[in-house]
Amino acid sequence: MLALIGFLTAAAASVPLAPADGIYDDAHLLSAAVHGSLASEIRSFGQETGIRLLLSTNTYLPADVTISVHGRSLLKAWKGNDPAVLICAVRSSTVAADVQPSEELWDRYTEPEVLGALRQASTILRDGTLNEDQLVAGARLLMQRLRTIHEERQARQQLLHKTDLQLLAAFIGCLVLAAGITGLLVRRVGRHESLQAVKTYFPDAVVSQRLGAPCGGGVSAEISLRRD
Repeated sequence: MLALIGFLTAAAASVPLAPADGIYDDAHLLSAAVHGSLASEIRSFGQETGIRLLLSTNTYLPADVTISVHGRSLLKAWKGNDPAVLICAVRSSTVAADVQPSEELWDRYTEPEVLGALRQASTILRDGTLNEDQLVAGARLLMQRLRTIHEERQARQQLLHKTDLQLLAAFIGCLVLAAGITGLLVRRVGRHESLQAVKTYFPDAVVSQRLGAPCGGGVSAEISLRRD
């Protein structure tokens, strides 16, 4: 039991606290000036996209811990609830760097979009011995690709919103037109029923047959043009 507690405590201690500016540079790959500049870019990127970019560098890892496992542990401890992506770099590892996306990032964008951004950044980060320029270039490319994906997604959503408004306007117009036609038909039907309800009475008159025609009853009219 004590051994288990000791193991869990050691595992927790191996994960440092999340860096406030998104950069944990334990391997000292970045100069102070580059660190500050990259941190500013990461902050702006997060404000624009809602994606948290994290970066960790280490000089070495324990023999039984791979860079992917270490990266996933850091991402789980640091990411919070927002979509996030972590670049994990280790100087002594045969694989110089690894890029780990969070589940929230997969949920927000499609798999081809996320994989494309990760592969492009990984190509730069894993090209030879990792150095400052390479690390910064990979981080910037990753931010650029994710920013483009985010902007394209926003543009599609705005287009869909505009289309929905146009369809809604057309639907409302159809409803107004249908209401107008219905009102016109109701008025015409009401007028027709009113006319049918009027009864006209004519006096019975016996008129003799004229000129042998069965319906040739006499019709007489008197017109007076005199003034009385």
